[in-house]
Amino acid sequence: MHVAKMHDEGPLFGRYRLEAYDEMFEGPAQPRTHYASLYQRLIELGPDELERRHKVADLTMRQQGITLRSTAESRVSSESSRLTRSPG
Repeated sequence: MHVAKMHDEGPLFGRYRLEAYDEMFEGPAQPRTHYASLYQRLIELGPDELERRHKVADLTMRQQGITLRSTAESRVSSESSRLTRSPG
């Protein structure tokens, strides 16, 4: 299988450790071929811009009344959950 190998992880993926199967990564700093362009774009945007976009998306969803709730949450609580970032 051909794997796109990238070397400049920057602060976005620098602490991420591959400990199990990962849909995006074949190995450390090695995105699978079909994820290579997304990986590169995320690095180009950087953590500050991604955080800004996350806040805008969260605010927009709240202003439009969009809520997300897991099945477990709906049994325990009626509070809606916030939009969550992917682990990093």
